[in-house]
This record gives sequence, C-alpha cells and structure tokens, in this order.
Amino acid sequence: MKRIQLTSAFQRLLSANFLLPAVIAILCLAFFSGLITVPFHPDEATNIYMSSDFTELSEDPAGLIWRSGQPFDLKTHYRLVDPPLTRYLIGFVRTILNVQPLKSDWDWSISWELNAAMGALPSTSQLLAGRLVSAIVFPFSLLLVFLLGRQIHSQQAGWAALFFFATSSLVLLHTRRAMAEPALVFFCLLSLWIIIRHPNHPWLSAIPLALAFNAKYSAAPLILVGVINILWRAKPIRIPEMIEDLGLFFLIFAGITYALNPFLWGDPIQALQVAIGERQSLLVNQTATLAAIRPDLVSSSWWLHLQFDLVQLFFAPLAIQDIGNYTIELQQTTQNYLINPLHQLWRGLLTGSLLLFFSLIGLFLSMRGIVKYPHTLRANVLILIAALAEIAGLSILITLPFQRYILPLVPFVCLWSGITTAQFLNQIIQLIHKKAT
Repeated sequence: MKRIQLTSAFQRLLSANFLLPAVIAILCLAFFSGLITVPFHPDEATNIYMSSDFTELSEDPAGLIWRSGQPFDLKTHYRLVDPPLTRYLIGFVRTILNVQPLKSDWDWSISWELNAAMGALPSTSQLLAGRLVSAIVFPFSLLLVFLLGRQIHSQQAGWAALFFFATSSLVLLHTRRAMAEPALVFFCLLSLWIIIRHPNHPWLSAIPLALAFNAKYSAAPLILVGVINILWRAKPIRIPEMIEDLGLFFLIFAGITYALNPFLWGDPIQALQVAIGERQSLLVNQTATLAAIRPDLVSSSWWLHLQFDLVQLFFAPLAIQDIGNYTIELQQTTQNYLINPLHQLWRGLLTGSLLLFFSLIGLFLSMRGIVKYPHTLRANVLILIAALAEIAGLSILITLPFQRYILPLVPFVCLWSGITTAQFLNQIIQLIHKKAT
C-alpha cells in the first residue's frame, strides 16, 4: 500500500504547477554560472564585430544595402554569406548593456597575440554581452523540449527529454557561445512546437522557421516539414484553401528573410545571385583549406558525412575547436572547462552507446505509439520527418565536418531518449503496483 502511495505521490509531483518553472530556474542558474568559463571560439569575435549592424540598421540602413560596383569590404562579405539574426541579437544585448563592438574581425591566418593587438580579441564584458543571447533563449528551449516530449508521448517523457537536453554536453558547450547555435536550436524547437500544436493555422510556422533559417542556413530542411504541415491538415480543407495557405506561408517566410537582410533591399535578384556565388566560393575555399590540413575529414560522400554526424552526435569528444589553430592558447581554459564531469556527459563509447540505444528504442516506441495511440500519430510522424530532413540536409549539403553543425539533431535525440526513459519508469511503476497488490 505504501508503495502505491509513493508512486502516486511521485506522479502528482511531476504534475505540480510549481515544479516546471522551479526546475527550469535551477537549470538556468547552472547554465548561466558557466557562461564565461566556456572556451573562446574565434567565430564569436566575428559575430561581436558584425553586431555593429544592429546599430547601423537603425541609424543608416541604406549603408547596409548591396549595390553593384560598390567597394567589396569585409562586412559586405559577411552580410552576403552569413545569416543576420545572431549579430542583431548580440547587437541588441550590447546596446542595452552599453558595450561597444569589436574594432576588428578575427584573422585566422595570424597568431593569437597579433589578433589581440589588432583589437580582435573580445574583452570579458564584450564576450559576456555576446553570450547573454544564449542565456536569454535557453530557458525557453528547455520549456519547448518539455512541451514537445509531453505532446508526443507523456508528462514523464517531457521531464526526461528536459533532463537529457539540460545535461547534453553538446548543448552546454555550443549554445553558450556568441554564435548561431543558441538561436538556431531555440527557433527550430519553436517551429516544431507551433507545427504540432497549431495544425489548423499552418502558416504560423513560417515565422519561427524564417527566424531559424536566418540564424543558420542549416535549418532550411525544416521548411519541408512546414510545407507537409500545410498539405496534411488536422481537418480536411479544400485545395484552394491549401494553395492559399502555401502562398501565405512562403510570403511570410520570404518577407521576414527580406526584412532581416538589408543587402537585398536595392536589387534583390542580383544581390541574391552575388550572395549565392560568394557563399559557394567561401565553402570551396574552406573545404580546400581543410583538405590541406586534415584530408581525412574531407569527403564528397553523403554516406561518410552521415557516419561523421552520428559519431559527432554520440561518441566524439567535445570539439572545443573546429581546427586546432590555437590549441596552446586555449589549453588552460579547456582543461578548466572539462574538469566539470557534466561538461563531458553522454560522450564516449559507453555513455554515447547508451544514449544511442535510448534514442533508437525511443524512435521505435514513438512509431509503435502511432498505431497504439492514434492521437499522437500526426505529432510523431512530423517529428520523424523533421529529423530525417535535417539528417539528409546535413549529410548532403554540409561539407565541413564541424561538430557544432549537428546541433539541430540534438533535440530529436533528447525527445526519443525521453520516451525510452518514460516507458522504463512506467514499467517500474506498474511492477511496484503489482507487487503491492
């Protein structure tokens, strides 16, 4: 009898209104406390340097417009090849805190000391201002992971998915930097939540999908899920209404992208062509440079890219650096960061294999649940399509084998692992009930 009362009390506790905000607050304190201890990545300097676009957007937006024949400076290059959202968010936080942007961009071809002398190494206040963007979106990412887990399976699955996400060493490293990953992960999660939760207003998903795309282009495969969400409705609609929703979806997506990218405002077609060409040239040069340093990491085979993604997702050590240009300079901060065992959780052969096992079992259970619980069919199928779209996109389109590029896959691992954990706990609770009776 006491065992039954204990399990019932445990279930009531998980459903208590106060528990979720309390847990998220505690996890955020731990997340924020380690914000400045994360080893520096030179791309953070570039984002803080480019965050001056936020000020220019309000003071002189015409200066951000690309025009044929104008001098092609470094900032113009970045506006053409990189999505803009991260630099706007960093600029917004910087402005509130009255912190100045960097005077110079980081130059990977010169030493750490020369970069510092040129003003390309962020001060503590500049780095913290840039990283506060991740601190702002982290609690909302936690909430969305919980809500998605609950939606596709159960309350227990939501809690377990929240646990896996909050303790993911990939999340703790790559989303605490002044880079694209914090906003990317948050808006991908928000996109999935709106797609699942508002099936009769599918055009709404265009808003977070556009923001995710403008945080990092690797979110592009999720556009497919937004389209499928329109074609596969919770309530049957006529074809003209479906076409209208598709048109509205792409109009909102294109409108947000256009508004966030002032380089398009002058001659959008020609500017877009130049941007595509500039980005292709950048990828070719980056791949060639990497091939000269680490030829073992460069391959044109999507199958090898897929294998690399899986290794980085579950087994590979944390990639403090993409390429070891500044290993000596980052050695001390790296050692200090890795002392915390939480910062290497779910990595390596043993725990990585366990996480992979939990993910595969959770995927199987979610597919079985489609048959057993029809009300979860749509949500689980859309989550699966989103995961497959991202895996295919990363394997085919991404040529640079950097660990942080696989961050969009982490929420799916957490959700499926959460389902496995919830099912395991339910089996234990049922066993306790049987023994008690």
